[in-house]
Parts: sequence; structure tokens; C-alpha cells
Amino acid sequence: MKNFWILLRNGLLRGRKTLLLAFVMSLLVAWVGYMVMTAYTDDTVNVVHVAVTAEDVDAPVAKDFLRYLEDDLGMDARTDMTMAEIETALVEKQLSCAITVPAGFEQSLLDSRGDASRIEKITVLSLDDYANEAFLRGYIESYVLSLAELAAGADGEAAVFASLLAEAGEGGTEVDIIQKDTALLEKEMQQEGFSVALSIYDMLCFLIAVLGASMLLADRRDGTYRRLKAGRVTSLEYTAAYCVLFLVFALAMAVVPAVLCVVSGVQTGVPFSVTLFLTVCFSVFIVGLGLLVGVASPTLNGVIGVLVPAATITSMLGGGWFPLDTVPAVFKSIARFMPQYWVNEAVASYQAGDGHLGATAAVLLLAALLLFVLAGIRFASNRTEARVY
Repeated sequence: MKNFWILLRNGLLRGRKTLLLAFVMSLLVAWVGYMVMTAYTDDTVNVVHVAVTAEDVDAPVAKDFLRYLEDDLGMDARTDMTMAEIETALVEKQLSCAITVPAGFEQSLLDSRGDASRIEKITVLSLDDYANEAFLRGYIESYVLSLAELAAGADGEAAVFASLLAEAGEGGTEVDIIQKDTALLEKEMQQEGFSVALSIYDMLCFLIAVLGASMLLADRRDGTYRRLKAGRVTSLEYTAAYCVLFLVFALAMAVVPAVLCVVSGVQTGVPFSVTLFLTVCFSVFIVGLGLLVGVASPTLNGVIGVLVPAATITSMLGGGWFPLDTVPAVFKSIARFMPQYWVNEAVASYQAGDGHLGATAAVLLLAALLLFVLAGIRFASNRTEARVY
């Protein structure tokens, strides 16, 4: 046990630059999360500028739709722009979204008799303001459902429908419509920023694996391990010390974001204890991967050639770059073999209110155990003087 602590202390001294780099990356992760949260919040909670095109902006439904956008949602809705002006404004980010009310929308409402699936769709277009576009689609869907209720009550009569619509606009008819909720939007965007920061952390963790594997490779190449063995250091003490060392490096990268989350009271949607547990589980997996590559690769180029592509590919396939609900089923099946997928799955489940952690913990820890076993087998096969060690 004494040798273990000596190896760990010396490893920390050797890896102090790595520890400093981990802290710098910790600041980077926190900064990315903060920028995402504040950017989304500023774009979403403040006044949103949209352009609305309709066949007849003076028609009852079109006028009520504008009232809904401006009065209920607090948006700045413009109806005096041509398509060319709208396209230019979207490119120059003067507009968040362009909304089109299709021709025959009101007639499709009357003909639907309350069946929303028969109503012409109001389209929403955005070039890059995906947060507002997503929320706006939800608002519009709620609004159209409310119109479908009125259309069912009018029984297809245009005059009756116009009368009911006017009463609803004046508050005389109770209709279930989503109202703008600034607190809810801030919460949603803070959760999104937390998810993005966690994805960045998961990808940067592979850099810790690269640095750790390079330390093991240096020991093999410089004969350090042989000298330690001559001094009665067991293989178990050696590997255990390095595993703990790599885990310290990985967790050091999470210190600043964790502290900021606790101090600032950011609504991540995930309990702090769960976030900490997920971080440890993923870090243990990274330690196992770094250990296996470190004892198996003969060169530093081999270490980099394995771990850097692994970081990119697993982050992309695991849902760290884009949401997996937009990809084909085959892609989702492949994603299940990526560690990041299970972390993102657990986070999404807690943010949705039905948190489950068991599957994620089991997959990550079993995968880490497999890596440790493979690394142990490889390590044992290299212990003779005739081999690299």
C-alpha cells in the first residue's frame, strides 16, 4: 500500500501540467455552457421578431393569429415585408422566423369540424434560431388546436365561427392556449446549455485518456516500469496508482462547471448527485480505455491514432453533436454502442421528469470492467524482459 501512495504522489508531480490543462479545460466547459445558456436565453426570452405572410391579413383568422403572436406571446410580428425582404432579413438575423399562413387555411378550419389533422399547416422557417423555431411551432400547434375547437362549435358556419373567434379574442370564450412563460423558457434553455456542456466534457475527456496513455507508454519506453519492478513494486500497485491518477485528471476537468452549477443555481433538470455519479461513471470508462491503449500501443502515434478518432466518432454517433431523434432508426441502433449515448439518455430522462440511472450505470461500468480486464491481460503478457517491459 505504501508503494501505491508513492506512485500516486510521483504521478501527480509528473502530471502537474496535465492537471493544469484539466483545470483549463474545466474553465472551457463552464464557458461553453454559460455561452449556450445566455445566448439561448437572450434570443428566446426577449422580444422575438417574426414576419407573417398570409393570403389576406385582414381575414378574421389572420387578424386573430397576429393578436396571438403579439399580445399573448409578446412577439414583434410584421406583415408588410415581401418574400425577398424576408429572406434578406433572415440572413442578416433581423428576423428570428418567417411564418406562412397557407391559402385556404380558414376554409380548412371550417371543413375540419374539429379534426385538427384536416387543417392546412402553418409553416415556420428559421435559418439558425432553432430554439425559437421549436417553441414557436409548439405555440402555433396549441393555437390551431384552439381554433379547431371553435370550428367544431361553429359546425362549419363562417359567420358563427367569426363570432366565436371574436368572443375568444375578447376573453368571452375559454380556450386552452399556451401563453408565453419566460421562467419556463429560461429553464428549458438552461437545461439545454447543461446538456451541451456535458457533451463537451465527454469529448474532452478523451484528451485525458491520450495524456494518460502517453505516460504509460513513456514508462515502457524509458524502462521506468522495469526499475519499479526491481524495487518490489507489484503490477497491481502500479496499475491501481495510474488508474486513480487518471481518474483525478478526468474529474478535475469537471470541478469548475460543478461549482458554478451549485453556486449559480442553474436549473439543469438533473440532481447534482446524479450528475456527479454520471461524471464518475464516464470517467471510469475513460480511464479503462486509456489504460488499455497505453499498455497495448507501441508508439505515441498509435495512441493518438486510436483515441482522437474515437473521441470524434463516439461523440458524433452518441448524440453529442446533434439530437438523435432526428436520425434514422439504424443510426439510433448504432448509437447504443457509444458511451455518450447512455449519458445523454440519462440526462434527458431526468430533464423529462422520469429519471432512470440504472441502465446507464450498468452499461458504462460493465464496459469499463471489460476494458480493465483486456488491459490486464495485455499487461500480463508484456511483463517479461523479452517484451517491451
